[in-house]
Amino acid sequence: MAINLQDVHTNAEFDALTIEIATAAVADPQKEAINALESAVSEVLGTGAEEWTIHPVHASAPGSFDLLPPEGLEITVTQAFQLKYALEQQPAISFAEALFETNMDDIPEGALETADGTGLESFGLDWWNELSDTEQDPMWSLRLIDADQAWNLTKGADIRVGHPDSGYIPHTELDDGRILHHLEIDAYDGDEGAHSARNADDRGGNHGLSTASVIVSGEDKLSQEQFVVGVAPQAEIVPMRITKKGPPIFFSRSGPRRVRDAVYHAIDSECDVISMSMGGLGDRSFRKALQRARERNILLLAAAGNVVRVVVWPARYPETIAVAACTADRRPWFHSSRGPAVDVTAPGHNVWRAWYDEDNEPGARPSSGTSYAVATAAGAAVLWLAHHGRAELLARYPNIPLQEPFRRLLKETCDDPPVGHNGQFGSGIINVQNLLEAPLPTETELIQGIQAESLAVGEEEAIATGVSKITAVFDTIVAEDIRTGLAEMWQVPQEDLDDNLEGVEEELLFHMLTNPKLREDFVAAATSAAGTGVEADFVGDESTVEAVELQEHPSLHETLSATPGLSPTLKARLASK
Repeated sequence: MAINLQDVHTNAEFDALTIEIATAAVADPQKEAINALESAVSEVLGTGAEEWTIHPVHASAPGSFDLLPPEGLEITVTQAFQLKYALEQQPAISFAEALFETNMDDIPEGALETADGTGLESFGLDWWNELSDTEQDPMWSLRLIDADQAWNLTKGADIRVGHPDSGYIPHTELDDGRILHHLEIDAYDGDEGAHSARNADDRGGNHGLSTASVIVSGEDKLSQEQFVVGVAPQAEIVPMRITKKGPPIFFSRSGPRRVRDAVYHAIDSECDVISMSMGGLGDRSFRKALQRARERNILLLAAAGNVVRVVVWPARYPETIAVAACTADRRPWFHSSRGPAVDVTAPGHNVWRAWYDEDNEPGARPSSGTSYAVATAAGAAVLWLAHHGRAELLARYPNIPLQEPFRRLLKETCDDPPVGHNGQFGSGIINVQNLLEAPLPTETELIQGIQAESLAVGEEEAIATGVSKITAVFDTIVAEDIRTGLAEMWQVPQEDLDDNLEGVEEELLFHMLTNPKLREDFVAAATSAAGTGVEADFVGDESTVEAVELQEHPSLHETLSATPGLSPTLKARLASK
């Protein structure tokens, strides 16, 4: 039975609350956290909080705590946001966030499909003949980015990749000697190791195996026709399991909390690169972990996202490099997220990867997703570090993180963007040979460039409130049109929007991103407001234009008011417009 990705996204389940104490100078931050939790739980749930668990986030984040409900206690979306608001009323709390996950445990691999009825996997009986002549070559994605030429310079030896994903399954194409087993972890529920069982009931490790193989698979071949070679075939990898079953699409069964913990583990494990083939909602404590990783000179790359209209997090954060996906004929992959937040593009449609088939036999077969595009780009990051020498790069750039020279050169050495890119696929398609041969800029040049750019896209979003928070996310729509759509949604004059949205913008954004109807009605209203009555989007391999007349969509205010899970605080704000 096929399951629509749009429907999966609506099934948000509460995971935890994350808070930060307003000042690290308090005598006992954990006691302050306990007091705030007890007050909020009593107010919202009418119970005590004795059975809740409080965990410090990480030693490098003093004053930050995760608040986890007791096992068996179900917290609704409504209650989760109301707990967030109640916590933020406590004087000791600087911010509180409600974290969610999507339960994909019972969804078989290959069952997910997109709204147009296509899937992300090549599981048809006649899958080989459905591939183009180019795609039938397992090396096509490597040749497209000139990785095979770059191997004359390096193959990535001694560079360590942190890999938060769904774990892995031991496989012929994944050299066991380069999996750092002493560092692998299960960040999901603390089981031993990151390996997944090789059986039909626990297939989650296939995604982690597949993305890992795109980065580091060795040069041994299953057969002459079906095999995988990673972009950096001599690199090392640290698997970190952040979800059990199902691929980590959008915000997955991991939730941002576990991905954040994996990032901290990658830092503690002295990883050089972190490749994140997942995406979801923003979370400030997650971003703090990424900031810490960037400060420690780790190269951070993240998938732009699949199916949803916007670039997801952590790819949206300025600390990461956001990677969109293209096809073998250098066109935009039509399910790839896109927009100004994208840095670069890499092959992501029908990319060969290692996997286990329905009979639990090891094999190699193409698959699609920005998961593979970012894994490809992460391999390029490995080769860049190995070619120049990480120690030599640190000596050359003592005052700026290595992410910045790498980001600049990766973007400057790209081939042209995908055909029909419409300016939304970053600087272009990565070219590894060009990247390795490009002369290194001076630190002075980089500092001037960073100051000029000010990490503009992500920083503006990070500090945004009210309308600007929504505008920063829906960045493929003209800002003034977004204001018009929000004014219709809220039924207030545009000059009153910021006051009406302040403090509830994160909850509103959550509902817009996880409720397809609300999101689609909003986009329809915003784009119709432009006066053109049309919205451009990619369908299939071509760019088409779909007419969206303003009167054709229902009242946006009614759609929001009828959205399940609104908190009393948001409802009260709507009623007091």
